[in-house]
Amino acid sequence: MTEDNQDTNDESNRTSIWSVPTKDWFYFSGIFLILFLIGMGFVSYYEIWVKDNDSLVETIIALMRDIGAVGLASVILTFVGFVGGETVGFVLERYRAQRLAEGKRLGRQERDEEWEAWIASRPDIQKLIAEDKENTPPTMNSKDNR
Repeated sequence: MTEDNQDTNDESNRTSIWSVPTKDWFYFSGIFLILFLIGMGFVSYYEIWVKDNDSLVETIIALMRDIGAVGLASVILTFVGFVGGETVGFVLERYRAQRLAEGKRLGRQERDEEWEAWIASRPDIQKLIAEDKENTPPTMNSKDNR
């Protein structure tokens, strides 16, 4: 029975909920640990030396309560630092691509308008275009049907 469940419990093909690239796990863990220790240092300093009117039990309970908030804040800040930069880069890339596409589309439209204005100002060109249309053989399916 354990062999049957081995395939369903295999976690090698699962994606982490944090989506931190595998190559960054070591750095992610290190930065998280540093932020967590700094946060707990501030919280401990506040609970032990600034709020000095609490009893020992109240201080321990406050530290136990604050450990979750410091841990969560550390994970969020670390995650935003790693994945947030990639997300901002992706959004900027999409924005630049969209602006480039708009610029090309506007550039084509301006170019076409300039050509139409130039052709309209040249009667000899209009005459050649009209003659070419008259002398063009009829086509069907892009083939010359003479």
